Amino acid sequence: FDQRRAWSPADPRFDGFWARVSEAGITAVIHAGDSGYSSQGYADDSFSADFSGAGGFRLSIRAWSMERAAQDFLATLIFDRLFERFPGLRVASVENGSQFLPDLFRKLESAGKKSRGYFKEHPVDTFKQHVWINPFWEDDVHEILSFMGPDRVIFGSDWPHIEGMPAPLPAEPEIREDMAAYIDAARMLDEYGLRDDTLVVWTSEFGRTPFTQGDDGKGRDHHPLVFTGCMAGAGLRPGYHHGISDEVGYQPAEKPVTVYDFHATLLHLLGI
Repeated sequence: FDQRRAWSPADPRFDGFWARVSEAGITAVIHAGDSGYSSQGYADDSFSADFSGAGGFRLSIRAWSMERAAQDFLATLIFDRLFERFPGLRVASVENGSQFLPDLFRKLESAGKKSRGYFKEHPVDTFKQHVWINPFWEDDVHEILSFMGPDRVIFGSDWPHIEGMPAPLPAEPEIREDMAAYIDAARMLDEYGLRDDTLVVWTSEFGRTPFTQGDDGKGRDHHPLVFTGCMAGAGLRPGYHHGISDEVGYQPAEKPVTVYDFHATLLHLLGI
C-alpha cells in the first residue's frame, strides 16, 4: 500500500521478496484472516475481540469473504504471471477451504481461452503445478482431487481442527509434551534466578467448540470465547488461576478475560 493505491502481491516491485522465497525453496502459505473486504452494506463488517460477538451471531454473506479473498489472491498470482518469473515457487492455501475451486477453475479456463498468447502455458495448468490446497472438513475431497490431483491436496492432523478427518491423529501426546516444556521452563526461572524479570507464556491462538460440526461430526470450529492460557515468572503469584467456564466449556462463567485484557497484562508484565 501507499497513499494512492494498493499493489498486487505479485506486482514486479515485490519480485525481490518472491526471489528470496524461491531461492530458499520454502513454501509461501496464505492463511485465512481479516481481508478487509466490504460487504457493501449487506452485512456488518465490524469485528469484536470481546464477548459481544459483534452484535450477536447471525448468518450473512460476510462468511464468504474469506474464500473470496483466497480466490482473488491466488487468481492474481496467475494473472500477474508470478510463476512464469519464478518457476520454482510454491504456494499453499491453508484454512481457506476449497469451495472456491470450481468457480476459480471455470474463470481461469475462460481467461485462458480469451487471452491466447498472454500466458506461456494454460493458467489452470500453472495453478495445478504451483499451488497446494488444504480443504475444510466439510469440503468434498473427491471433488478437490478431481481439480488438483492427489499430490496437490494437503491435510492437517492437528485435531480437533476444522480440517480434521473422520479419524484424525490424536493431539494429546503433543499437548503433554508442550505442557511439560512449559513446566520445565517455569522451573528454570527459579533455578537461574529469573522469576522476577522473565515471562513464560503457554497458550493457543483459539479454543475449539465443545461440540462437533455436521452430521458426521468430523470437525470442531474456531471458538474464541473459551480457551486456556498459562503464565509464569515476571513477578506473578504461583498457583493462581483466574476465571472459569460454564460446565460444557462454551462461554465464561466467572471473571471473563478479553483479548484486550490478556494483551494489556502481557505488556504490563513486560514493563511496556
